[in-house]
Amino acid sequence: MLYDFGKSLKIKNLKDKDSIFKCEVNVIIMDKVGRLLLRYVAEDDKWTLPGGCLKIGQLLEDVAKAETYEQVGLRCRNLKVFSIYLNCNSYYENNVYDIKLVYVCKDISGQLVYDKAQGKVSLFFDIKRMPGKTSPFLRKVIDDLILRQEEVASW
Repeated sequence: MLYDFGKSLKIKNLKDKDSIFKCEVNVIIMDKVGRLLLRYVAEDDKWTLPGGCLKIGQLLEDVAKAETYEQVGLRCRNLKVFSIYLNCNSYYENNVYDIKLVYVCKDISGQLVYDKAQGKVSLFFDIKRMPGKTSPFLRKVIDDLILRQEEVASW
């Protein structure tokens, strides 16, 4: 189950005192006509947002920028925080919790990478017509993006 905490993040009643929190950043990039950029991850057979996991000592925004450039070939500037998500039904062991910070970026430069041979496929999609192979997390982000479309457009 996904939770959107909006302005405050409260984590209560963890079953295991040795719980591990895996921090990830993702970036929403939309083109001028409002389509959302997704990248295809062959090993998971799913479409997802650009982004990746933090390592100790890294800054959230730096990871978001570096992963976006590495994965889709675009440089991001002026990132704005969209939302924070906590996934309690982790893909890993029971004591691992995903915390995902999602940014929006409208200030981009570079050339979109499309190299099917290397598994680097990135395409823009209409937010109301997403590809079928997506995660529950991405569907939640898209639902939130549709609800907040006017707000995000003003950023």
